[in-house]
Amino acid sequence: MKKIHYNTIVNAAGEGFWGLVFGFILPATVLTILLEKHGASTMQIAYLSAVSLAAIPLASIFSPFLFSSTVNRKKKLLLWHYFTVIPCLAIMAVLIFNSDKVFFFVPLMLLIFTFDNFFVGMIVPQWQDWMAHIFPVEKRGFCLSIGFCCFQLMWLIASFLTAHLIDLFESKQQFGWLYLLATISGMISISFFFKLDDSDMEESPKVPFNEIIEDMKSSFANKNFLVFVAGKVCLIAGLCMLPFITLYYKSPEGGNLNDQTIIRVSCCMTLCGAAFGILMGRLGDRKGHRIGFIICSILLAATLSIPIFSSGILSSIACFSAFGLTIGSFYVSNYNLILETCPHKNRIAHITLNNLLFGVCAVIIPLSMGKIRDIHGFKTAMIASALVTLIATFISVVGMKEPRKLSTDL
Repeated sequence: MKKIHYNTIVNAAGEGFWGLVFGFILPATVLTILLEKHGASTMQIAYLSAVSLAAIPLASIFSPFLFSSTVNRKKKLLLWHYFTVIPCLAIMAVLIFNSDKVFFFVPLMLLIFTFDNFFVGMIVPQWQDWMAHIFPVEKRGFCLSIGFCCFQLMWLIASFLTAHLIDLFESKQQFGWLYLLATISGMISISFFFKLDDSDMEESPKVPFNEIIEDMKSSFANKNFLVFVAGKVCLIAGLCMLPFITLYYKSPEGGNLNDQTIIRVSCCMTLCGAAFGILMGRLGDRKGHRIGFIICSILLAATLSIPIFSSGILSSIACFSAFGLTIGSFYVSNYNLILETCPHKNRIAHITLNNLLFGVCAVIIPLSMGKIRDIHGFKTAMIASALVTLIATFISVVGMKEPRKLSTDL
């Protein structure tokens, strides 16, 4: 029990500093605003949304070939962050500081952002499998939700600092300082994860490729897993709208809110996500995480209706707060359901298949929603997103079973 408490605290510290990274450079607000200032088009913002949702899952197709052996896994995973993920943030900072001299600034930023997400995605299955070994299933939801709460709270602090920095400096280059702060925070974050105690983790050799394929086939044949993925795919239509919601509240139609106000209002999303994530973690440990997934889909549909019928500061507070509740429930339920729907022992193969199925759709749907917004306007795109999200609610209520009731072999 002491080991679980220790790992929970260390994981929370690491997640907290990673929350600073997100707070300083959140793609849906900070990066969206930066790119808009440099003349980004609607489809470039749609691409940003697609990368945010799809790059990490799609990149996991490479994960079976990277660090699938548990030998020295912690060291390999963390050094990977130091030498691939974090340097991308530093490169983006340099680009911003020299944005007036850089040709094709927006495409270059989007390219480095894509690489950054791909580098993260290539080791996500191993990271999730590592966390599954560290935290036992009966405590996993609560322990991980504590980390998520710290992630969100530090994200909140970073968001306030971000708004203050934008207040202090009128130049676009203040965004470069944000990326520099994110780089430093990321390095500190990863240093905490080195302290996690995984000493009782059994060392296993690399899994042969043919076994990985067979395990993926086994996962694909699992009806409950496919229903879960289908519901999650429908949620993409709503989750991808966050950058467009940011631009809506910046527009005359949405209330003409300035950059600082939007970033401060987005703190409501962070705060609500932190509190609700812990609640969903505790509820999921007791009742199963399917209920959290259902709550997430209902909340997302309700969230999308807010900017359809309202505008201004109060509307933005309500919308970002509701989005926070959605993200809190989605993070905890999705993370645990991926692990609990695995019908075999090879979680890396299962997570990779999950991410591949999700990632392909996460490319197509945001770009489609961006095109709808471009042709028919923001509110039409929001209505379409809300309707697709309601399908996710139907699928999860009618078709999905609680995994713990189907199997106890977790």
